[in-house]
Amino acid sequence: MPDRAARTSRSTKKDAKKAHTSNHQQRSAGDLHGDRMTQFLASPSYDALTPQLAEQLQRTIGNHALQRIIQREDDDDNADANANNNDANADADNNDQGMNAAELKGFLEKNANKMDVSELGALLKSDGHKLNKKVRTKFEGIYQKRKFVAQSGGKDKGSQNIRKAAADKMDVITAASATMQDRAGKLLNNLASDTGGHAEMGPLKNMKGIFSKMTRKHLGKDKQDKYDPNAAPVELDDLGVDIKDIVRGTIYYEEFDDLQTGYMEMVKGVKQVYKYIVIDIIKSETSFDDNQGTGYRDAKLVLLMDLSAEARKILKSKAINTQKFRGIPFEIQLNLKKGLVVKSGKLGGEENYLNGDGLFDGRAFVQAAMDEMGDDYEQRDADAALISDIPAGGLPKAHEVYKMPDTELNKQTYNDLYVRIYEVAYRANGYIPDDTDLKAFVTKLKKQIKSKVKPRDKAAKDKKRAAHKAKHGNPQD
Repeated sequence: MPDRAARTSRSTKKDAKKAHTSNHQQRSAGDLHGDRMTQFLASPSYDALTPQLAEQLQRTIGNHALQRIIQREDDDDNADANANNNDANADADNNDQGMNAAELKGFLEKNANKMDVSELGALLKSDGHKLNKKVRTKFEGIYQKRKFVAQSGGKDKGSQNIRKAAADKMDVITAASATMQDRAGKLLNNLASDTGGHAEMGPLKNMKGIFSKMTRKHLGKDKQDKYDPNAAPVELDDLGVDIKDIVRGTIYYEEFDDLQTGYMEMVKGVKQVYKYIVIDIIKSETSFDDNQGTGYRDAKLVLLMDLSAEARKILKSKAINTQKFRGIPFEIQLNLKKGLVVKSGKLGGEENYLNGDGLFDGRAFVQAAMDEMGDDYEQRDADAALISDIPAGGLPKAHEVYKMPDTELNKQTYNDLYVRIYEVAYRANGYIPDDTDLKAFVTKLKKQIKSKVKPRDKAAKDKKRAAHKAKHGNPQD
């Protein structure tokens, strides 16, 4: 338990669990301190002492023992303001079972914003599994925000205060983005209908995801790469613009030809057809142009939506410049149906390959895809071999594997299997990586993107970052 009482009474707690051992019987009065003495004298542990040690203990303590016990404190524990909370935490930790879910939630509601950030992280790591997903995600978000403020750069108070202001600004941007969810959902439905796709509006990105990404971007660290100490950081003022997926949704297609056509139509015409809401296309990219076996693929389109009156009001109330922050980004992923099934294990009520243990039944999925493609499927022999390689009990969901730490023993094995499963999925929806027509489409699309997409001026952005780095150094310094 991350509190002072737990640290200073560690020996007491250990010995209380070993009441009948010789180590316990040899403990002196000096090893017992604070209000833990009251518990000790009333416990079976005291009864287990030999008569000689019990008598010696009573003589040592005297009549005013509870007021005179010397407490051992860490050098940095010189404040008593949190003593009551700390004692309560130590009591909970003394229980073999620790706090139950309700107690843990209550403790975090009271202390998550004021306890040491490292101790908050350790508590969530050790006991967070007791909370339901919604509650756990909430407190993990608080932790990520506090971690961003405390650790993603200089540790001096001034640097932390600057990051605190940026974090508070992001809270405001998130609140403004939330007011655009309905408008984005209607736009997504219209775009899907216009292009023959199916719309799936996603939830607003939570605090955990937002502040994890803020930390990575501010440190110049890409999501999938190791930290590069020479990478230019994203300036704090730009983080709100650089995080483009607070509002997000998906359009999926059952045939790759439809995805190609729909994507092209959106790039060419979305600003004209939906000019009342779409200011610009600020990002467009596709991983379908990779003809290597890379597993998951998608195409992305990030639209800048004009601010609603409510969003504008929220931003202005916190003095956020709406000339610079002139719209809310809306990230749209375009995908193939079976790719999404592999990613999550299921898709709505249509396809579900999750077994009773919540694992993805890759064998059943691959067999069904092969059956759908028929006997003339060229990869049939290779995919038949894949079925035997997939564990009969199933695989962790693909997005769970993606989030596993690199130290996870089976992560690489799972990744390799999913690369092969994704290839089957995409082929079943008509995507052939080495197809000549695909290469022609990608070439045409890139030309179209170049003429339509208006990203932020990269040269100016790099110049600004270089000046920031020259003045302040790397953010971790």
